[in-house]
Amino acid sequence: MAATRLPLDVEREILLRLPARSLRRVKYVCKSWNSIITDVNFLAAYRRRHVSNSGFMLLRHHARPLSGGEPNIYFSLSDESFVERDQFCVPLLEEEEFKSILHAEPSFNQILSPNRVELVGSSINGLYCILISVGKRYEPMSSCNLYLWNPSIGKSKCVLQSDYNPNINFYLGFGYHEQMDDYKIVKISYPISGRFGDVEVFSLKTNSWRRKIVGNGGGSLSNMLWATSTSTFVNGACHWGVYTRENKARFCILAYDLHGNTCQRLVPPENCVDGRELRFSSLWVYMGLLSISVLHFGGFDSATSTHDIWVMTDYAAVHSWAKVLTIDLDGGPRRPVLMGRNGEVLMLGDGDDDHVIYEPQKEEQVKSLGIIDVEAIAPYMESLVLL
Repeated sequence: MAATRLPLDVEREILLRLPARSLRRVKYVCKSWNSIITDVNFLAAYRRRHVSNSGFMLLRHHARPLSGGEPNIYFSLSDESFVERDQFCVPLLEEEEFKSILHAEPSFNQILSPNRVELVGSSINGLYCILISVGKRYEPMSSCNLYLWNPSIGKSKCVLQSDYNPNINFYLGFGYHEQMDDYKIVKISYPISGRFGDVEVFSLKTNSWRRKIVGNGGGSLSNMLWATSTSTFVNGACHWGVYTRENKARFCILAYDLHGNTCQRLVPPENCVDGRELRFSSLWVYMGLLSISVLHFGGFDSATSTHDIWVMTDYAAVHSWAKVLTIDLDGGPRRPVLMGRNGEVLMLGDGDDDHVIYEPQKEEQVKSLGIIDVEAIAPYMESLVLL
């Protein structure tokens, strides 16, 4: 008796409910399922269904070597209570190599391995951009590799491999062109002794890098003294905190718009950063708006730290900056990285300072997350990008 086949719309609905890793396997079961899963309308529907975050991806940099040869740089997936659900190797290593290292002898330190791993911005639709500095452990880095990574299907793509050059600074941004449904990486290269930057943009859709002639003549890229190494993506643009050569204390925000291929400098709130008592801490996204965190610097022996949180309520309008929060914390400074569903703010500490969650609506506003050695946190969601 021939098997009865389900209607296509029922099959499609069932497939929409499966985890992304399962879809990676079942797409090879038959041609009709492969056709459904790779259809652009199915991909869009899957993204809409899974758009709500289902936890957090944590980048772990353990300060001390771990027992049993465990790698000291890896990713861990946690639920919203920060209970670990899974571990992932950095994309540089294959899963089999990662598992073997977990049980290896200490001599594994001599293999070529990540010296440093950074998340470029945050995750976008479940896709991560990761910068990996590579070299032998305890030796200077030899190269820098840039990956796009989708942990929910266990797939990554190396988009850049370059030798490390100490004479050139580069700043990275990761964003999404919604109209073109295209993920883009912005790389600004800046010679240490130079005064003008060079812009290259990678497109996942075309799988290529292109050097860009910045639309406004590149004046916004001149005389940069220092910038945050990775950007904050909001309002269709990548943003970096920048200090300029004209005045070392002069702070501004550099924005690269992915739609119009233009750069501009955004003026921060008046007198919010003076380079002395008020110091730039981080850029991030607060309630969907570009936000800047400013640290009140009270000295290295200060027992508390105070953070002002400003948001730009009308994008690119300098007079629209508004201070929405002032957070007082015991211990050293923390940097805000994420806003939770109920208005809570996740803040990462440096060194021995613990990572905390600030909940302004509760009587006990500050609570330790109970996790250590975390360099970055980004939302996690099931995704079929790179499938």
